[in-house]
Amino acid sequence: MLRSCVGPGIRLLRSARPGGSTASDSDDEDGEDDARVERSFQGLSRAFRAWENPRTETFQGHVLPPPGDAFSFHAAWPRVAERCSALHALLLHRHQLRLARRYCRRLKAASDFVRRLLSPEPPPPPRELCEELRVHAGHWAALRRRMRSDAWLRPLLLRRPEAVAHMRRALGLLALQAARLLEERLEAALRGAARDGTPPALLADLFQGLDVYNRALRELLPEPGSARSAAGAGRAEGELPRAFPLRRVLALLANERGRRAAESLARLLRRGDGGSVAEEDLPEALRALCLEDERLAVPVLRVLVASADGLWRSELDVLSGNPAAPSPRPGSGCKAVRWLDASHAAAAEALHARYRPLCWEAAGAALGPRLELPSGGTGLAVGAARELQRALGPDFARALGSGLSDRCAVPERSEGAAQSGTARLLQRLYPSLSSALQNLPDAPEGGPPGSPCLRLQLLGCCLATAQASCSWLMGKAFQFLAAWSLQQFLLVTQGDLQVGAGSRGRGRVPGDGLGSPPPSPQLLKAETDALELSVSAAFPEPGASPQHLAPHRRLRCHHERRLCQQIRSAAAGIQVRPRAAGALRSRSGMERSGTAAPSPRSSQLFAGDVLKLFSTDCKRMSAEIFDQTMPLGRHWRLGLRAELPTSPSEYAAAAVQSVLGQVLQGARLLPRDSQVPTLARVMTAFVEAWMDHILAQKIKFSLQGALQLQQDFALVRELVQCERYGLEPDARQALLSLRVLQQMDGAILCLLQQPSGKAYLPPHGWPSLRHCCGAGGKGVWGAPGVVYGYQEPDARDPNYDEAAQGDTVYATVVPELEEDELEQNVQPMVLEYFEHGDAGEVVELLRGLNLGGRRHAVPSLAVALALEGKASHRELTSRLLSDLVGRVLSPDDVAWAFDEMLRDLPDLILDTPEAPQMLGQFIARAVADHALPLDFLERYKGRVDCEHARAALDRAAVLLRIKRDVNRLDNVWGVGGGQRPVKHLVKEMNLLLREYLLSGDVWEAERCLRALEVPHFHHELVYEAVVMVLEGSGDAPVVTMVTLLQVLWETGLVTLDQMNRGFQRVYAALADLSLDAPLAHVRLERLLELCCQRGVVTRALRDACPARYGMGENGALPAVGWRHGDQREGAGLRHTCEQSDGLARYGWLLHDGERFGLQDIHDHGLLLRTEFAKRPGGMHGGDWSWRVTARTEGAGSPAALLSLFFYVATDGQGTLQPHLEDGTRLAAVTGTSEELGDFKITFLRPTTDSGEDAVYSSYHYLDAWSPGLHRLTDVVRSSLSSRFVFAPPGGPRQRFAAVDAFRGLPGAAEAPRSRVLLHQVTLRPPARVEVSFESGSVRERRAALAGPVLTAELARHQAAFERRFEDTFGLQRKGFPPAQRRFAQAALSNMLGGMGHFHGHSLVQSPLHERPVPYGESSLFTAVPSRSFFPRGFLWDEGFHQLLLARWDAELSREVIAHWFDLMNAEGWIPREQILGEEARAKVPPEFVVQRSDVANPPTLFLALRRLLGAAPLPYLRRLFPRLRAWYEWYNSTQAGPLPYTFRWRGRDPDPERFLNPKTLASGLDDYPRASHPSADERHLDLRCWMALASQVLAEAAERLGEAAEPYRHMQRALSDNELLERLHWAEELGAFADFGNHSRAVGLRREAVRAAPGRPPPAPRTVRVVYEEPRLRFVGALGYVSLFPLLLQLLRPDSPRLGAVLDAVRDERRLWTPFGLRSLSRDSPLYMQRNTEHDPPYWRGSVWVNINYLALQALHGYAKRPGPHRLRAEQMYGELRHNLIGNLYRQYAESGYLWEHYSDSTGGGQGSHPFTGWSALVVLAMAEDY
Repeated sequence: MLRSCVGPGIRLLRSARPGGSTASDSDDEDGEDDARVERSFQGLSRAFRAWENPRTETFQGHVLPPPGDAFSFHAAWPRVAERCSALHALLLHRHQLRLARRYCRRLKAASDFVRRLLSPEPPPPPRELCEELRVHAGHWAALRRRMRSDAWLRPLLLRRPEAVAHMRRALGLLALQAARLLEERLEAALRGAARDGTPPALLADLFQGLDVYNRALRELLPEPGSARSAAGAGRAEGELPRAFPLRRVLALLANERGRRAAESLARLLRRGDGGSVAEEDLPEALRALCLEDERLAVPVLRVLVASADGLWRSELDVLSGNPAAPSPRPGSGCKAVRWLDASHAAAAEALHARYRPLCWEAAGAALGPRLELPSGGTGLAVGAARELQRALGPDFARALGSGLSDRCAVPERSEGAAQSGTARLLQRLYPSLSSALQNLPDAPEGGPPGSPCLRLQLLGCCLATAQASCSWLMGKAFQFLAAWSLQQFLLVTQGDLQVGAGSRGRGRVPGDGLGSPPPSPQLLKAETDALELSVSAAFPEPGASPQHLAPHRRLRCHHERRLCQQIRSAAAGIQVRPRAAGALRSRSGMERSGTAAPSPRSSQLFAGDVLKLFSTDCKRMSAEIFDQTMPLGRHWRLGLRAELPTSPSEYAAAAVQSVLGQVLQGARLLPRDSQVPTLARVMTAFVEAWMDHILAQKIKFSLQGALQLQQDFALVRELVQCERYGLEPDARQALLSLRVLQQMDGAILCLLQQPSGKAYLPPHGWPSLRHCCGAGGKGVWGAPGVVYGYQEPDARDPNYDEAAQGDTVYATVVPELEEDELEQNVQPMVLEYFEHGDAGEVVELLRGLNLGGRRHAVPSLAVALALEGKASHRELTSRLLSDLVGRVLSPDDVAWAFDEMLRDLPDLILDTPEAPQMLGQFIARAVADHALPLDFLERYKGRVDCEHARAALDRAAVLLRIKRDVNRLDNVWGVGGGQRPVKHLVKEMNLLLREYLLSGDVWEAERCLRALEVPHFHHELVYEAVVMVLEGSGDAPVVTMVTLLQVLWETGLVTLDQMNRGFQRVYAALADLSLDAPLAHVRLERLLELCCQRGVVTRALRDACPARYGMGENGALPAVGWRHGDQREGAGLRHTCEQSDGLARYGWLLHDGERFGLQDIHDHGLLLRTEFAKRPGGMHGGDWSWRVTARTEGAGSPAALLSLFFYVATDGQGTLQPHLEDGTRLAAVTGTSEELGDFKITFLRPTTDSGEDAVYSSYHYLDAWSPGLHRLTDVVRSSLSSRFVFAPPGGPRQRFAAVDAFRGLPGAAEAPRSRVLLHQVTLRPPARVEVSFESGSVRERRAALAGPVLTAELARHQAAFERRFEDTFGLQRKGFPPAQRRFAQAALSNMLGGMGHFHGHSLVQSPLHERPVPYGESSLFTAVPSRSFFPRGFLWDEGFHQLLLARWDAELSREVIAHWFDLMNAEGWIPREQILGEEARAKVPPEFVVQRSDVANPPTLFLALRRLLGAAPLPYLRRLFPRLRAWYEWYNSTQAGPLPYTFRWRGRDPDPERFLNPKTLASGLDDYPRASHPSADERHLDLRCWMALASQVLAEAAERLGEAAEPYRHMQRALSDNELLERLHWAEELGAFADFGNHSRAVGLRREAVRAAPGRPPPAPRTVRVVYEEPRLRFVGALGYVSLFPLLLQLLRPDSPRLGAVLDAVRDERRLWTPFGLRSLSRDSPLYMQRNTEHDPPYWRGSVWVNINYLALQALHGYAKRPGPHRLRAEQMYGELRHNLIGNLYRQYAESGYLWEHYSDSTGGGQGSHPFTGWSALVVLAMAEDY
């Protein structure tokens, strides 16, 4: 019965689901598995009945007997009934849990919305908030609909009414609370809209939001009774939110405008002097007031009418009967502001008529209280009121306005202290407030002084003034300091705050009980403290009141007490350090309890604190300047020159002026007693920063460098003594006597006494310099009392003894070199000389050494090195000896050297058997060059016993006799290497090639080429060889020259770079060569084809030939574009599909990578299907045809016009001949080119989509010239005209745009290079258009590839593709349904269809160059991650691409890999991102364009090579192996870590303070958390694992080729050693493998104001990293993809104890496991889903990435096949992970139409770029279980 009634889906419910849950995390309908369960139970219910026991709340059931057999029974039925009852209970419980989950999610969403409304952060636009309110108001309705529509939940409405009512009440209360809070925000926004200056766009958004709010409130409160039921019992009617009908909106606007009008009227009717406005002026003033109100109100009302119909249409009917009035859009009452037209003028006028009376009623209501005087009845009260009014008058408003615009411009020096304009305005407020406080009248016992309103107003004024002063002082001080505006900072901190001397005075009223006047006048800080004391005296606390004060003088209410406390807080807020604040508080307490006046000490204390902060910031800023500008290295180690330094360096002048110059300029305005302390602190900080920088960088100084530094230091004194800063003589003397300047002098003296360091001498230890200058401690320059060096004796000293002084001479002494030191320094000089050939540099270096009596050792060492070198080295050595004589050496020194070498000849012969002959040649050349005495040989006559020495001397004598008439034996060594002229080398190579063509002796030609010793010039040999073939005749020279090039290539004599350069020179000169040799192109193609077959050149180089077949630079290029819908000029024209276009779906559905393809493009209601097929034949590739089928999607309005543009273009070569019909239709194009031969392109007439009937179309034609193919779109746009009409017979006429006449291109004029023929077809879909290409070399053509023939060809290719796909991947055999098989086919086809050839050069930053340089012309055949967003090659992506391509076409994959290895430079580096050419660079952000030659990328190509290795042909592998070895060695040499068998990625972000965690782009995992502070101590786990894989592949390749494999096997064993891996990378506290480095676990981001450069405005604030815990060397606590690499690459043994822990971490849902795949970073990681900067969202910090999940599947599959304790667990996890990954990718593809770059770990939704058919296409291999 179960087999017949229950589907297989029942097993899914009974088995454990991933994560232990059977529910989906989505609110969508049930998935496919859940639907199968439901259908299974429905089938089961036909033979089973279940009911619920109300007492036990359990389910019971029984099995129904078969029909017609009521008395049958089976023994298994009770057990079946029990299981079915349990299943029924599980299903019911699941539906209830899903309902509870939906309820909780909606409840959380509503509560989050309420929380956002309560937060002080700036809210979103009103309309957005109102739209969201409408969503939350409908939560209960949605749940109720769900319960009523679900048969499992429907009984809850009757059985659980309390729970249902609770859900309804909770959701209703939250919705009402949100509505009430939003009502307050909207009301405040309306009041703000009544003010001046609100933009119309914001007003429109507000009014549209009000309309949405009203509709949401109607849905929430459908009737008065339901509101109370929704809100709950006891809720007051006034607490319910109210709607915003038109009358309320107008009332709010009128009330705000009326209040502002009342203020204006009050100022008119009652001036500050007690008078009133004249009667004759009153009408004019009122008229101006009305006009002002109308100017502000009318635009607001017009925007209301234009933007929100729902607010006014129900109450106004002014537009009835006017047919031109626009109606609101369906389903919405909101319109854009631009929809306003004249028809709304009546509505706006009607609203204004209602508004005017409301406005002036509000103005009258607000005017009355403003004209009443404060009550009190006494003259003192009236006086207090007038003082208060004066305090609130223009001065306070002017001060606030000044604070917004005051730039604190530094005034000229004046008597007294300088002060900012805002401070002066604020200071004027204090006397009025003080007078009002003193005149506050007393009242009888029990009555308050003055009126309560007056008391509160007075305290409010005091608080406003104190807070304004505090905000001005503190805000401006730190603002100017952050912007590095030093003059303004000093003006505020030392001017506005300082206690003045000699300025105006301000005393107190005698007898007020507050003390006597202060001894000196005070500025803002002292004024605020005095005001605080006055408030404390007028309003004392109950417990702190003096006994003589009456009780009625004490505080009366908590409002007054709170205002007094805020005044004290404001006064105490002007501080920097807690110490200052504590002093102020204690002093204020004493003064409140006594009668002492405020002391100026508070201002002085604050100014001192700020000054200390200022000096600290100056020191930090100075250190930054020196870090950026002060040169390092050789700049300070120059040799001593005749001209001593007389002027300071540029960096020093800039730094001194940037810091000290600005401070001196600002200090001119300070009081004289404040100038010296300020300047002393700043100068000390500046000089200390300078010297600390020198110590920190360990800069070494020669004598010349020390003298230059002395000139730089002297700038400080010069600036202080400069007259333009106006310092007094005593101030200058005080500054010049600072201790830090004495330390500076001592440092210079210390450096001048150091020995002069040379480049090839061991540098003097830095600790000695620290000891000499740093007596004050480690790393400092000195301390008080230190004697820095020799001091001139003082003749006035009583102990001075003139006789004891003697004659003292001070000089720099360089110690003489020892023998081992001389060899250590001279040998590098000579070896470098062999490279650069500059003898002058060697002379300068030798002069810096104290050779002493060992000068003869220099020639001996140079000749010994030359004997072991090449002929060119010996030539250079002879020249060097000649240049040294007379400048460093004497002829006797050289003679001494040759004497020693003649004695040592028996030893030299052991290493160089030809030493006697070579030494004789050296002697002869030296004698001829006058480097040896002319009688050198005469000295040895008859006195030589050694036969070797005699042979050398005889050789020299013979050479001198032959060349006795020549001063120099120039050719004794031959003309070596690069020393020969270019013309001579070209002649030699030409003769070499001609001799080879005559003899055919390859090895002799190789020997002669080696003898030339010019490896950098071998491209000339290649060029001459190819040109010789092109200018010859017959096939024999071609084959012979290819043989020579093959031998030179295989022996390594001609490198890849030289071979490419030679052929590229031929390509560049091919046009000129063709003039003399007409068959040059044909012969070059033949030569290239043979070279490519023999492996001499790459396919990329062959394809780059100007005459190769294909869509090259000089061939005919057909292309297509389209425009749909809008037919205005240039509108909707599309040539490519971009990610930003918002297309519903586009991409290849089928593509075999060779001869067939089919793709669909869904463009906003238009479906374009493009298909192509190729038919080989002839000599030029054969024929091909292309079909475009256009259909509309959706029903309704008639299809819009569609224009298809077909282009045929050629870049300079070949001919094109158009063939027209009817003068406008381009029927065909015939032409010829060298690579295509003769051809014909035919444009067939459009037909219906079935291909049977013709379709009416309009045709247009354009013949123009373009600067290049990249400007085709501009050519079309400049040629369009809208004067044409589409007029089908019997159909409507419609105007459209078509090409008319070419009007030229915008911008700078460019030379035309490409002829463009354009064929435009305009039609109305559905329709089909075909284009066919027929090659003239096809002699026998069965039928044209068009119409039914093309249909049959496409069907045949499609069937072949599907058969091949099934044979390759076997998805049908695995049970995948057709929809999922089509999904896999599309993934593979998009990768194949995205492959392409790219040509150009990258920009590379090398350590050898200061700026990026072009990498060299390159051609690359590769796949791309995304055709629209990443249309270029990526090194680490390509390894994953080739895993899939190698399975589909191994030969194609090997070709792509060969192209990538052809990009390798001489060191073995491959650029990680191939941005070839200007067009590619235009789509890449500038920070990613330049590639660094020391930055790597994961060597993922080894993944594909591991798969291809077994079947790769040996010749291919033999050519590839040297490049593999070079690549592998480059990683080992440049990416090595600090310990053996460790590795570290280079190139982490250079500015770590900008990033939460500096990115590591080299690793491919960009922002994945690494060590927080990059350092050389890092050990990167993933790179170590990649190198283990590379070692394995290199070893296997070497074994297959018979090469030495043991070094690679040894490295593989070491990197796979699990114990070593644990010691280096196992983190016990993390329980996983991890990186190691200098890491802090507590970092964060905070916004910081960026300092402006001197003299420039401050830039925008930026977000910087804050480190809360000091970093230290530790394991990085980040569990994620990097931690899994030992598992992913299967380095862990199956029995490893760590394998279980890693599997635990993978399967833990709180860490890495999700229902959609493995997330990239654990959820408990501190950086999980954290932004790296404010503009850099998380990337590899939680998302699910397909490439790593594929590696995880591969690893789990591998461990499941290997015996071990974790085999069964790995097998189970493999099945679950594969099911999750494939299911989610297919669901997202079905919903969105795309594969995505990565996927959300919480919802599974696609993220990043799309379509992304790079490594995301690996889902095909996962479906096929192909690992």
